[in-house]
Amino acid sequence: MLVGVDTGGTFTDFVLIEGGRVVFLKVPSTPADPGRSVVEGLKKLGVNVPRANVAHGSTVATNALIERKGGPAALVTTAGFEDLIEIGRQARPDLYDWNAVPPAPLVPRRLRFGLRERTHADGSGQPLGQRELRKLRRLGARLRRLGARSAAVCFLHSYRDGNNETKAGRALSRLGLPVTLSHKLVGEYREYERFSTACANAYLQPLMGGYIARLSREIRGELRVLKSSGLTSPAGTIGDEPVHAALSGPAGGVLAANALSRRLGIVQGIAFDMGGTSTDVCLMNGEVPFTVESRLAGVAVKVPAVALETVGAGGGSIARLDPGGALRVGPESAGADPGPACYGRGDQPTVTDANLELGRLRAGELLGGALHVDPDRARRALGRLGRRLSMSPAACAQGIVDVANSNMERALRAVSLQRGHDPRFFTLICYGGAGGLHACVLASSLGISRIVIPPSAGTFSALGVALASAGRDESRTVLLPAAPTVSRGLEEVYRELEARAAGALAREGLDPKPVVFERSADLRYRGQSHELTVSHTADLTHAFHEAYRRRYGESREDSEVEIVTLRVRVRERERSFPSSLRGARGSPRALERGKAARLAPIAAPPPALVSEVLIDGRRLRVPSYHREKIPPGARFKGPARFLEYSSTTLLMPGWGGWADAAGNLHLEKRS
Repeated sequence: MLVGVDTGGTFTDFVLIEGGRVVFLKVPSTPADPGRSVVEGLKKLGVNVPRANVAHGSTVATNALIERKGGPAALVTTAGFEDLIEIGRQARPDLYDWNAVPPAPLVPRRLRFGLRERTHADGSGQPLGQRELRKLRRLGARLRRLGARSAAVCFLHSYRDGNNETKAGRALSRLGLPVTLSHKLVGEYREYERFSTACANAYLQPLMGGYIARLSREIRGELRVLKSSGLTSPAGTIGDEPVHAALSGPAGGVLAANALSRRLGIVQGIAFDMGGTSTDVCLMNGEVPFTVESRLAGVAVKVPAVALETVGAGGGSIARLDPGGALRVGPESAGADPGPACYGRGDQPTVTDANLELGRLRAGELLGGALHVDPDRARRALGRLGRRLSMSPAACAQGIVDVANSNMERALRAVSLQRGHDPRFFTLICYGGAGGLHACVLASSLGISRIVIPPSAGTFSALGVALASAGRDESRTVLLPAAPTVSRGLEEVYRELEARAAGALAREGLDPKPVVFERSADLRYRGQSHELTVSHTADLTHAFHEAYRRRYGESREDSEVEIVTLRVRVRERERSFPSSLRGARGSPRALERGKAARLAPIAAPPPALVSEVLIDGRRLRVPSYHREKIPPGARFKGPARFLEYSSTTLLMPGWGGWADAAGNLHLEKRS
């Protein structure tokens, strides 16, 4: 028995896999103690909690960065570089926005402290002396007075020699603070990204460390946590290095979306996950894309991660007026407590309240009727905001949905058009509790003509968490020319990194024999500031030229190529995607051949109900269908609604849809 758990800001999702049985569950999250909802859900599934085998993905770290609810953390750095994390790369967030304001640094100026030490790029330099260490020990009382709950130690060029950071970390640890050493977290050059990542780790440690520790006391069987890279690690490791879980939950969804795409024979897909707090999108060209540098809520994070774009737009995103009187939606979220106004405790209007007012959601439908909603309370919240805009509650609701769609469309454009990909040739893989309500509008705006929505779309990320492999990434900056004479030295570094990763996995209890070893390298033309990561081959130079040509349309084969960083990934072999999910109809073999076989078309079954939905300013009578009762091959024309336990899908006018043998909904734009 294996349980995949995805803790979100509004709901905690579960997928239980036992033999050929797959069961889904959603319970409200408990933001004050996220582990409480995990234990509650395991009990509802009938799992023996102390002996459970749990793979856990979480958006706790993601939401903490988006909403700035971590820390407070201190920064100890090389004297004179206390403001480096605020100066950054001196690049405006938006090139053409003269009023753009960069996000505030995670560590405020009053909690940044400098020590006299210096390591040069070649590893030589000035050691950290006893005088500076005594100064650091005296700093303890001040840190406690300022409320610091953790600290990051970030010295220049510590990736070459980490002794000074180690000494400073040892002194800080005696104060009882969790300490992050930048050279252990990111053994690579570029001080701003390394500093920023270490500060993010320290900022998240009090929140995630306490959360993981409490959960580990409840689940004593096996508790592994999904990292941003799509690999899992023991819970204790993530408690010390929570920045590796900054994109944990979203990574699970992309893993499941990629596995489903392979099953359906989709080569070009865009994963679209709209949950309660955020929306995450990822472009897939037959495989899960990875990056070693991400930005989350304006924070540079230099750890291996699934390459996706995150915006603060979800079902619980709060609508408000900015100082100029314009309507804004998110990134602040009502979360699970108090939640959207319609949940009965909050008073601020959210995207969920707007969809309820527009008739796209109805009372008695959420979580199969188990979640009570109050349409009148939602209307009152929308009315208060609407009066400030001189709008009716319905018009205000439509405005909120339009603004949320605009935010999500921007993320979809960022992963497609802005990177040279034409979205018209892609299929939108839509999941998340709220995604199905917005998918058709977003696809139409980008020219996408095909959408796939899996069964139990609202718990799909938890399925990806359950499928994830255990593994570890290691890297080292080398800064060498890409010449045949250095190949032997590269092989030695690769083997050392592989041995380190395999040894760490063995200590975690993973058998090192069946693991897969993957090598890659970051390369650039000499003199450039950024690199491309390519899989390791006998001729790295040729591989880099080809990768550069694919990305930029040309290459500079007469220029010298430099190897910047070597990387290895050691992981278990991938788990297979379930052949069918609960609610599927008929045999799943149609999907085992690598394509969604088009079944003989049959008429749609009678709708479960017909209700009024406000679409494009018109009130339309829209039929609603229960997904688990839809037979394979059934065809539909929009508008229509599809209801299931974890989510609702709105098929817009001008769209058609059909169900395959495994219960996936295929939505297609009609010409």
